[in-house]
Amino acid sequence: VTSRFRFDPNAPAFVPSKQAEADAAWQAPTAEIGTWETLDWDSPPIFEAPPAVLRVHPHQGAGMDLAVTPFGMRIDLIEPQPGQPDLATGDWIVEIAGHKLTGGWDEVEEAFGARFADGAKVRTE
Repeated sequence: VTSRFRFDPNAPAFVPSKQAEADAAWQAPTAEIGTWETLDWDSPPIFEAPPAVLRVHPHQGAGMDLAVTPFGMRIDLIEPQPGQPDLATGDWIVEIAGHKLTGGWDEVEEAFGARFADGAKVRTE
């Protein structure tokens, strides 16, 4: 195994002048993006993907097999017609038309059914 870094056992553990330069060059995050102390690693990403758009044919429906869960609707199958180019098998629809799909099985199914329509925007995980 070769490496572009070589270990020198006689080199000092740290060179004060080089360490001072490195410390001065490195800057902590600014107030605009937060500080290390205020970062919340459990929060959702700052940049979210745009919502997917449902395609629902008047006669064929959406062409999906969905499973109701307390966390949203799981996509088990997507038929070729009408197709869902923004969605994939295994996605979980967690929001539809701005309404989060959480709660019990009945609440999720009712909320999804009330907002299910061609062009409805959905968020997935």
